[in-house]
Amino acid sequence: MILAMTLEHYGDDGASLGSIPDALSNLTRLTLLSLSYNGMTGSIPSSLANLRQLNTLSLTTNELTGSIPSAFGQLQMLTSIDLSSNLLNGTIPASIATITSLSSLDIGINRLSGSIPTSLGSLVNLQYLLLNTNKLMGPLPPSLSNLSKLQMLVLNYNGLSGTIHDSLANLPQLSILVLANNSFSGAIPSSFHRLSNLDYVDLEGNQLSGSFPSAFASLTQLSYLSLKSNLFSGHLPSFIGNLSSLTLLDLGINQLSGSIPSSLWTLPALLHLDLSDNILSGSLPTSITGLDGLCTLDLSANSFTNSIPDALGSLTTLTSLDLSNTMVGSTMPSTLGGLTQLAYLGVQGSRLSGLLPATLGSITALTKLDFNGTGLACPPPGTSCVVPQTRPSAFCSACTSFCTSCTPPPPPSPSPPPSTPNASPPSSDSGLSTGAIVGIAVGAGLLLLALTAAAAYWFWRVRNQPVPHKQNSRAARLMRKYSKVPPMCQQYSLDDMEQATGNWAEGNLLGSGGFGDVYKGVSPDDGRTLWAVKRAKLLTNDFDREVSQMATKHHPNLVRLLGFCIDVHPQTAHVEQILIYEFVPNGDLEQRMAPDTPTPLTLQQRLDILVGAAHGFEYLHSFNMVHRDIKPANILLDTNLQPKIADFGLLRMGEGTTVNATRVMGTPGYVDPAYARTYKATTATDVYSFGVLMLVVTTGREVTFYDRGKSVNVAQWVQEQIGRNETAALRDPRMEAPEDIVMQITQLAIRCTAKRTAHRPGMADVASELQSMLSAMGGGSSQVIRAAEKVDAQLDIANANAQDLDEAFSIIDGMKEPGNSGRSPDAV
Repeated sequence: MILAMTLEHYGDDGASLGSIPDALSNLTRLTLLSLSYNGMTGSIPSSLANLRQLNTLSLTTNELTGSIPSAFGQLQMLTSIDLSSNLLNGTIPASIATITSLSSLDIGINRLSGSIPTSLGSLVNLQYLLLNTNKLMGPLPPSLSNLSKLQMLVLNYNGLSGTIHDSLANLPQLSILVLANNSFSGAIPSSFHRLSNLDYVDLEGNQLSGSFPSAFASLTQLSYLSLKSNLFSGHLPSFIGNLSSLTLLDLGINQLSGSIPSSLWTLPALLHLDLSDNILSGSLPTSITGLDGLCTLDLSANSFTNSIPDALGSLTTLTSLDLSNTMVGSTMPSTLGGLTQLAYLGVQGSRLSGLLPATLGSITALTKLDFNGTGLACPPPGTSCVVPQTRPSAFCSACTSFCTSCTPPPPPSPSPPPSTPNASPPSSDSGLSTGAIVGIAVGAGLLLLALTAAAAYWFWRVRNQPVPHKQNSRAARLMRKYSKVPPMCQQYSLDDMEQATGNWAEGNLLGSGGFGDVYKGVSPDDGRTLWAVKRAKLLTNDFDREVSQMATKHHPNLVRLLGFCIDVHPQTAHVEQILIYEFVPNGDLEQRMAPDTPTPLTLQQRLDILVGAAHGFEYLHSFNMVHRDIKPANILLDTNLQPKIADFGLLRMGEGTTVNATRVMGTPGYVDPAYARTYKATTATDVYSFGVLMLVVTTGREVTFYDRGKSVNVAQWVQEQIGRNETAALRDPRMEAPEDIVMQITQLAIRCTAKRTAHRPGMADVASELQSMLSAMGGGSSQVIRAAEKVDAQLDIANANAQDLDEAFSIIDGMKEPGNSGRSPDAV
């Protein structure tokens, strides 16, 4: 009996699987059907409506045409529909609104037309609604206010019009609202103050008007707010300083006037501020230094009257500063030379006078400097020289005669790493043997000095060379001199990135968030290797650190960093920070633990995942590296359900065992209370978070939930259940499991979450104890067992009187050979 079928990424080599066979309708007990990322063509057969037990349907990222079958209304068990990133046309069938069990509906990035059906308001269990990038017209139906469980509403890039009515304020769970690039008009309703869970709001590119919305005054969880390209007017209110969680504030291209309120300069988390193309006036105060983490600042095309404040030079995290067409009667302060991370500086069109500060020559990161039409001049030759010759900057391109006269000493040559004469070349094998893994663990201490020296040398080269073009990128790969050091990740150009992702094609978009977008890409080097390309929206001054930390860390349970790109877009002068990871195709642990998942993980699968993750964190801890954001969403799963730890952006390496921080990083519920209190992160910080993760995995509960009328953390709740001797509740009811194994995991997790950090086990001990539990269940060869079960299930499908599937599943025969690592469909 076939319950689930996944056939994904078979089109990765450019070959399409053709159309969806009608014969699939014979699998009437199917509960999950995913045919995503295959380049499939043709229309969606109406016969799929025969799969009455189906609760998950995913056909995303194909080339399907035609309309959405109205017969889908017969699939009353569906909880998730994903038809996004296809070429579907026609209207949204009203019959979809009869599937009241739906919690997720994504039909974005198609060619759908017509209006949003009023009947969608009947989907009272809907949590995620994505209709973006279509040709939908007309107003928002008021019935959407019935979707009281809705958390995400994404309708950008359509032709929607009318007002944003206040009934949307009846969506108490809404956290993401994206209505950008439509034709909405009028004011933002004052009732929006009731949307207390709003975290991400993008209303860019509409015709909204009125003053800055007073409804936002109490939305203290808001981290991303873009009102760009609208018709807002009036003064910026002082309550803007209440939005203490903001990381991005974009109010550019409006009609705002008056001075900037002083409270704006106190926003503690702000990374990106754009107030360009308004009618703002007054002066820029010295209190601008309050934005001490700011990465990009755009105040261009306004009417500020004072000089550029010296205090700007203290914003040392800035990578882009645009003061063009805005400053009047000003000179440029020499303190701007302190902006060592600055890649773009624009003052063109501003009425400035005097000389460009010679201190700008010390900014080696500066790749674009525009002072056309300002009256500024280069400093004369002979001026005190501060220009390093390790990497010519945009300043030297503009002031050639000045830089030519500078002859500072060359930078010191880095010490070469220790030689490794007995090192053997890396194996071409796709995996590591047990002996190899043990060897790596034993030799980690001996390799640390070599890794550190090599990383230092590599980063000196990165900092002191321009971004290479494709031809010398390949040459650089041939220059790996240290055979015992794992190959360093490759630096690529922006052209390489655009080629890999199809110029950031919508169809390659894997996910979006406040951090940026992740695209599926194909290596331009071989046209075959799959990438996950993370293109940052929120630039960080720690980009060098993130790359260097990941570049030398290789373990089977870590997501591998394959390359990076830091470049300036030639048209927009926008700084691009891009990371290239290996592509992990099977989602993350959070998705597999969701209450509505069609195939809950078994205890053995959960233990196997915990063991692998623990080994990965043990490896990081051997370098005194602390992750600080351990949670299920950062545990990715490959096709064999093997875990790979993601999101190294929060890693820190201490000289000893403690890392001091200026703010607490991590996810609520998983954060160690000792770390939250002292701001000092240690490996015990990760152990605490991992203990919470273990409890989430075994109980199947959210990290925080309501119990007996109060909000509790899962760690607190487990202690209370044990105190009441209600231990049966500690097992996820969706899995069958021996109570003694569940209690062993629970007791280990309790030790991990001990109040005193000294009482917590090390991650090596955690991994060892979990491995013993897995072995006791006979799980030592869990990957082999799963592979054999998968082949049997696939052979069942091939014999299910569905002859049209024979060609699609011909690859199954090759899976019988030991060690076959080819892609295969998951059918369980």
